[in-house]
Amino acid sequence: MSSERLAGALMILAFVLVVAGSIAAPSSAYQGPIDQRLAVIDASHGQWVLSKIFDGVAIALLGASGLILAFGRSRGDWLRVAGGASLGVAGIVGLFYVYRLAADPGPLYDRDTPVPIVILLVSLTAIGLLALGLHLLRAGYPRWAGMTAAVLGTAALIGLALTLVLRRGPEPAFFVELVAFVGVLCMGITLVRQQGQPAVESLVETSRADGVR
Repeated sequence: MSSERLAGALMILAFVLVVAGSIAAPSSAYQGPIDQRLAVIDASHGQWVLSKIFDGVAIALLGASGLILAFGRSRGDWLRVAGGASLGVAGIVGLFYVYRLAADPGPLYDRDTPVPIVILLVSLTAIGLLALGLHLLRAGYPRWAGMTAAVLGTAALIGLALTLVLRRGPEPAFFVELVAFVGVLCMGITLVRQQGQPAVESLVETSRADGVR
């Protein structure tokens, strides 16, 4: 399996686990006054921790996929390296954040704006998505995939900025991160199908090797 297909498969699995984490979370954990939500989380702590385990594994897979894209080949477009490295760092930051959120969500919830670690996580994910979307466009992948990833990455950055300006609390940032993961899914599917220039280059290299033999 090529590095692109492996990274794509990890991205798809990361999206599935994020959805599973959202389903596993207590139904009222993201609704109503903060005190009410914290009471729901405390009453369903095991369910809450399970949802964060799903989220943590998803973020770890996303980070691994980014590192594979950044360093999986000796030669690579700088957008691919930058985007992959950004997702890799996002994976590390995200693991620390999910651990804190699972252990004690209070300090992360009781605020008018997202905490700095959430801002960093969303920003890194969105920048990585934007850079990799532009890489897909340059590398000959289907335009819809590159445009979708780039647009959703940009939308995530704009959504985060609006969240900070309007001081709407941490919940919109969670939604923005989920939107970014939709872009991750589109990118993962594209990489698994490998319809771009890297796939063509792989076939050419294989043909040259056969000719040498």
